[in-house]
Amino acid sequence: MTIPRVWPDWLNDVWAKSAEKGAGGQPETLAQHTWNVLEKFAEMIHLRPTLPEQTGVPRLWHCLFWATFLHDFGKSAKGFQARLRPGGERWIHRHEVLSLAFVDWIASAFSEEELRWVVAAIASHHRDEEEIQRIYNSIADPNDQSLASLVGEIDENVLRGSWRWLSDCPSSWVEALQLTKAGIDMPVLPPEEDAVRAVRKNGAAIIRKCLRNYHRWLERTVNRSDEQPVIIGTVALRGHLVSSDHMASAHVGDLPESQLSGPMKLLEGWNLTPDTLYEHQRESMGVRGSAVLMAPTGSGKTEAALLWAVSQAQPDRSVPRLYYTLPFQASMNAMHKRLNDDDTENGLKAPFPDQVGLEHGRSTLAYYRRFLEDDYSPKEAAKAAKWSNNLARLNY
Repeated sequence: MTIPRVWPDWLNDVWAKSAEKGAGGQPETLAQHTWNVLEKFAEMIHLRPTLPEQTGVPRLWHCLFWATFLHDFGKSAKGFQARLRPGGERWIHRHEVLSLAFVDWIASAFSEEELRWVVAAIASHHRDEEEIQRIYNSIADPNDQSLASLVGEIDENVLRGSWRWLSDCPSSWVEALQLTKAGIDMPVLPPEEDAVRAVRKNGAAIIRKCLRNYHRWLERTVNRSDEQPVIIGTVALRGHLVSSDHMASAHVGDLPESQLSGPMKLLEGWNLTPDTLYEHQRESMGVRGSAVLMAPTGSGKTEAALLWAVSQAQPDRSVPRLYYTLPFQASMNAMHKRLNDDDTENGLKAPFPDQVGLEHGRSTLAYYRRFLEDDYSPKEAAKAAKWSNNLARLNY
């Protein structure tokens, strides 16, 4: 794990993962897990740096960075920490709801609307809003004490350590993640005593307000809007945090770099040159944006599609990912093999070796059969198939 210049080692006894689920069979601290999630998030930013402009949400990365930073702060609750230790009992609360008690600490860096996006990302990174509302169905009752008891599970020393974490580390972490140009602003935190007092005395009211605003925002804005920034932006908001969190929890390693950077490498692997292509294949290379191609079987539509895809690259970056959809599982399996494996009989190189995932209703079985062909034992093939299928579902 890469470690930035400033690290909150004063919180090393606050865990996010038990030894059973931590890397290498060791417990994973809250800071370690948060950093791991931010690493995955940063890799996705580097993969699609212009996504905020494309979605019409210019401060998407800013909102997501801070939502990601805070998303598991609620795991510092005594009950959750006890659960992670040997013999710990089940904790009945939702840690993401408790994380909302810290949102006011960073509020200075956001507009009122942006703060709703931050709250939504934190609150929804495990459960849908309907389930959160069902669990905390008394949030509108200021006399209900369940949220107050939840906030009371955070030790004051941990509160102070969390404030210091937010005060001392983010700038260093942004620099280490190479996100200095991603538009992430630093909040002006309230003084430590004021911040701690606000959570201890008003934490339940803060959570109640966040949940109420989250519910109203979904009902009145998100679920009724036909505007692209809202529809696509909120999908990107939740999707990036969930994917980053899941990939970090799975300890998947660095995301593969895109190989969709131009057509000449493809042609070289196919032993072709532009002069030897069919006319519709050459035309596909010259199209920027959407295209429709109709051609008979055996006319090289796959090559045309791939040449079109890699030709969408910009001078300063490659295409992030290609999603290739087909109507039948058998054709998907065949395409997966064609894109991943060299065709030794015909002397052709695979376009994207070991860079292609497969996802359909029986993709785990397809992976299993492929690994058996590669001389894996049945047990090894089953384990590798499940892992490969999970990677595909994570958009890895």
